[in-house]
Amino acid sequence: MKNISKESKIQLYFHCKNCMVIKGEDISSTEELSMGWTKKGVQVVCENCGHNILNLDFQGQKVITI
Repeated sequence: MKNISKESKIQLYFHCKNCMVIKGEDISSTEELSMGWTKKGVQVVCENCGHNILNLDFQGQKVITI
């Protein structure tokens, strides 16, 4: 069995531009993002306003999920 690191490698986060409020250097948001597999890849949607944040198409390539 592989030793899989659970440490996050995230450098940038997804945000909904419709639900963000920027006042000077203060940023707040009412967004609630949902993410999941589709038939072609992965989709991220803002549940607050319904905006499609990201839709990744893997073009038929098989992806291993852990």
